[in-house]
Amino acid sequence: MSGKKEVRPAEIGEMDQVFELSDRCFIRERGGMEARWGHCYRESCLNNVVLVDNRVVSHIGLVPQIMIAGDDRIECWGISGVSTYREHRGRGYMTELMELCIQQMEEHNAAIADLGGDRQRYGHFGFERAGMKIGFDINERSVKSGTSYPALSRDYVRIFSGQEKLLDIIIHIHQKERTGLERDRDQYEFFMNRRGNTVLVYTGEGEESYIVFRSDQRKRLISEFGGSVRAVPFLIDTMLREWDNTGAEAICPMAHPCVPGLKDMSSNWYFRNARMIKIVSLERTLKSYHNTLNEHYAEQAAEGREQVSLCIEGEPAVRIECSSEGVSVKTCADKPDIELSRTGMVDLLFNPPSFLPDIHAEYPILKKLFPLDVFIWPLETV
Repeated sequence: MSGKKEVRPAEIGEMDQVFELSDRCFIRERGGMEARWGHCYRESCLNNVVLVDNRVVSHIGLVPQIMIAGDDRIECWGISGVSTYREHRGRGYMTELMELCIQQMEEHNAAIADLGGDRQRYGHFGFERAGMKIGFDINERSVKSGTSYPALSRDYVRIFSGQEKLLDIIIHIHQKERTGLERDRDQYEFFMNRRGNTVLVYTGEGEESYIVFRSDQRKRLISEFGGSVRAVPFLIDTMLREWDNTGAEAICPMAHPCVPGLKDMSSNWYFRNARMIKIVSLERTLKSYHNTLNEHYAEQAAEGREQVSLCIEGEPAVRIECSSEGVSVKTCADKPDIELSRTGMVDLLFNPPSFLPDIHAEYPILKKLFPLDVFIWPLETV
């Protein structure tokens, strides 16, 4: 028989049990989950647990995040470290913990939630694949023989090992990015010093750049980069020539300025969905993307006034009103034009129109507003 059960946030004295459980379930993480995924266990995170007879047997972490989408900032909380001891599975603990996480995100006014995981498994909780990223397979053979980089020199390449000056360069570059997650300096330090990562920085004036790659894998995952469109490929070329490898994979947002250069040096490239997303609040999500919605609609040079009302099944409706003066989002009591499941609404807001062709055909305004951008660098995912 099962003993006394509690479902609640873990206390500080119980975190050793959380790490023990996580390390048991994620055995591929060398050095343990705390070392590789320390950003998921910061003081600001909520580590929800099921305890049976005072022992942690199941866990889901909740990580506060601010996602960047152009000029917009979105409360996008991350789900991390989903784990249950094998002998305690099949008892509904994950469902109870996920329900607690959803309640906490509502209390903290989160707009959306993100995780990396199986679509079928997490679809039951309202998560759906969303957004697009582009990836490039690169190796020594695919880099054109004799490729030259005028005015670039390996004399300006540095390996980051905690130097404050190099960290300042990285932060300055990254803060100009139009997608990803906001970070404080402690987070930058953690990610750049993270177990298994190597960071190369190009320090030449006017070409400052960096790449982060997994040095503990034969095929190097380039999990983040930024800076000059000339120096980023140069740093990748340097990595391929000077670090033993079987090639590299670079992943970035679709509209990143380095895309043409990476495509030119790749053996293969592909599109793939970016993350699993759940809409916690439709109203907060649409209002969080205020600048993006206005930019999208202004690009259409539409005249007159248009509107459409949306709702997630069983929840209040939201009306989007558009004109040459801008886009506004308001709650409304009327019957909505479009009512969808939570996963269906993810498709409408974040995925291609071809996912919901009949709805887009009936309401042409939708193509003027959506899809919205979602991207988190592999370096910073939870």
